[in-house]
Amino acid sequence: MGAVALPLLVVLTRRVLLIVNPASRRGAALEQAAQEALRAAGASCDVVRTERTGHAAEVAGAVGSTYDMVFTLGGDGTAMEVAGALAHSGTPIGVLAGGTGNLLGRALGIPRRVERAIPALLDGDVRPVDLGTVMGHHFAVAAGVGIDAAMVEETPVWMKRRLGVLAYTLIAIRAGLRGVLLRRFFLARIEVDGEVIERRASAVLFANFGAILENRIAFGPDIVADDGLLDC
Repeated sequence: MGAVALPLLVVLTRRVLLIVNPASRRGAALEQAAQEALRAAGASCDVVRTERTGHAAEVAGAVGSTYDMVFTLGGDGTAMEVAGALAHSGTPIGVLAGGTGNLLGRALGIPRRVERAIPALLDGDVRPVDLGTVMGHHFAVAAGVGIDAAMVEETPVWMKRRLGVLAYTLIAIRAGLRGVLLRRFFLARIEVDGEVIERRASAVLFANFGAILENRIAFGPDIVADDGLLDC
């Protein structure tokens, strides 16, 4: 008696590592929703909650490459720690909005609601993004000194939790006006491919995306996030 081969559909469950920063603006509040969304999408999920600066990078570097995907739930700092740790591993990273600015997720067009973001990330295409490095810290959107740095440093935690990304905008306006009115300029010297540029400036920004915050702030029309170049 002969055997008949039956076509079977085998569904493979994707293993996801979810790294949550409970100190971020909404990381702790959204953790349960993220886990439920992952299960609803058919993925298995292990959760690690960060305990200090650098912890996300340690976890991702140690075990991240053993998972099919690594998701971060926190701010841009958490996402950059994981991105730096997994930069050459080939492991895809999904960025969930749990922080204040969530600039990387916004720039990539990832939905901000975790219930929408997780299915989109699980079923989406993998997109390469350039990474820059400053003093051992990685960045994917932009890095700067002057007004940009003052905005991040001077925005108080209570304002970030209450106003979200608007808090950064208000502090940036204040820093910009202070720099202009008080003429707080510095001499910037930049060397690129042997060319030296010197200018008095209130800010210097190296950008990897042409626009942020749903194109509300534009850096340049020809800036591409995966061309191997940073723009100044």
